Amino acid sequence: MAVEQPSERPEAGDFLSALALAAVFTTAYRLAFQDRMLGDGAGLATFFARGDSYAHHFLYLPACRFVAVFTPGDDPIGPAKLLSALAAGVGIGLTYLAARAFGAARFGALTATLLLALAPGLVFFGTTVEVHALHFLAVSLAAWAMLGLPWRRPAVALPLAGALAGVCFWGHQLSVLLGPGWVYVAQLARSRRAEPFATRTLLLVVGPVLLLGILASSALANYLRAGSLLPSASEELGILTAFQRPPEAMMFFWDGWLLPLALLLPLAGFAFAMGEMERRAQRALFVLILLPTAFLFWWGVSERGGYVLGHAPFLVALCALAFREVTKRAVALAATMLVVQGAASWWFVTDWDRGWKVEERVELVREHLGEEGLFVAAVDNAPSIEIYLPGVREVSLWDTVGRAYTEEMSPREFVDWYLPQVRTLLATTGGALVELGFEGQEDRSIVAARLEYYRPLVAALREEYATKRIEHPWWPMLWVERRDG
Repeated sequence: MAVEQPSERPEAGDFLSALALAAVFTTAYRLAFQDRMLGDGAGLATFFARGDSYAHHFLYLPACRFVAVFTPGDDPIGPAKLLSALAAGVGIGLTYLAARAFGAARFGALTATLLLALAPGLVFFGTTVEVHALHFLAVSLAAWAMLGLPWRRPAVALPLAGALAGVCFWGHQLSVLLGPGWVYVAQLARSRRAEPFATRTLLLVVGPVLLLGILASSALANYLRAGSLLPSASEELGILTAFQRPPEAMMFFWDGWLLPLALLLPLAGFAFAMGEMERRAQRALFVLILLPTAFLFWWGVSERGGYVLGHAPFLVALCALAFREVTKRAVALAATMLVVQGAASWWFVTDWDRGWKVEERVELVREHLGEEGLFVAAVDNAPSIEIYLPGVREVSLWDTVGRAYTEEMSPREFVDWYLPQVRTLLATTGGALVELGFEGQEDRSIVAARLEYYRPLVAALREEYATKRIEHPWWPMLWVERRDG
């Protein structure tokens, strides 16, 4: 039996291990990339392909443009695909370094990091276009780098720590929930190099400087995006409340927390019960994990585990404690857990990724519209058709129905309001291709909520216009044109 001694500073071999992890998993995620898209992914891909400068998640589009410099091929969203795989892969390497910096032994850090690399949530978002892999990368970078700052010189370390917290905020606004935890990380790093900060210093200096870093990053992002230093509080609050789903707390427990993290959760509980960690490190990890988790349970948005990736590096540092002794039994247990974790990921991803290929949608529109015409899009899991067929005009029924749902219109009120707009469009084009791709996606709550609007609108179109249904397993369409005479 060999007992590894924890290290507060990663060694040369750790950097080689981190580099290998990053290379292996970036490649694996890119090769296993999914066809079906989710959430903001289609919108972000569209923003990038049409050349937008910034999105709501500020870091995403600049990162896409950086990756585009060395992305081969002519896929208009190829850089967005590579960004997800690269961010997840590099984030894994940095997570390993962060676990070592928190004090984990090499075997424990490697095992826990591999469990995250194979976790359903990270595999999912490393293989689809979305913002969560980039957010994970930003947090894993901050977790590692903040512990390595020159804390003997707080005047240097604190502004750098604030900048790191700000970069996390650029990755995703929910990283503000890590703020109190960053204060504990600063105290942990300081105590390893010099006299710990006094409580007054933590409250009046360290905390405010870290907060200032987040506020400065928010101000810069808002200025570049909207020309104002101040964020729109009403916009942020509106997003927060519009997506809050308290009745779906159990859905978050299952689909947004338990399944995406899988074996990391019981392992974290076991490791925390062991208590074999430096007290300040334990406090820091507790706050960094507990506060975001509590918020997400209140918010209730599952997002297939995307939001838990924002504190996953700290979960790894905690889980690593469970594997401090290198024994045959520990190695066998680690190997078994990795196999089970990988199998869970395979099921989690393949259960979702079973159709809705973007390329088939493009070909179907090209077949029935040619290179120009009117296309009424009705799903959120495909980029704008205009980035593939510039001559086709796309009108988003998805966004329009979302507005009706938010404003609590009745289905009848929606049809009465929207049908005149359809008449105006068809008066100038003669016909249009209406997407029915929401059929078959009723298991997604965001789609199910829109069906009560889609169905009466389609019925009204069938009644007033000549229509022809175009069958497809995933992308059924409806050709709509004025009746003769």
